[in-house]
Amino acid sequence: MTHQETQMFEDQLALIHCLPQLNNLRVAGKLTDLTIELVKSDQLKNVCLQHIKATFEATGASYFFIRLPPDAVLSLLRADDLQVDSEESLFKTIERWVSPLGEVDETRVAHAASMMKEMRWYQVAANFRNQLDDEDGFWNTNVECL
Repeated sequence: MTHQETQMFEDQLALIHCLPQLNNLRVAGKLTDLTIELVKSDQLKNVCLQHIKATFEATGASYFFIRLPPDAVLSLLRADDLQVDSEESLFKTIERWVSPLGEVDETRVAHAASMMKEMRWYQVAANFRNQLDDEDGFWNTNVECL
């Protein structure tokens, strides 16, 4: 898309429908000049959250996920319809968000206790819980996480 071919999306439904195609063009390097301005688009926010919940395993492993603000991550973890293979994988996703560069981020670890409370610990295998006792990680840096 060149500067001369600018298109305005006044219809939010049309924009929501086009987002996957726009992202594919962006990833392929064919879309280099895209500015989207949305003002309080609850509908778009909800569609994005539904997509993240449905693809949580893949999204949680992406760079995009570690850029989410704490309130968005907590909202996702609280969702009853969050699609995860296991609570262990959910824990690993929280760990990745709290330690995005491999080391505990001090501003993020403050939110870890709230996130850990959303886990279904009764579904976590005993050997995984025991393994956490032996490892160092964010759960050992914040007493509320224990």
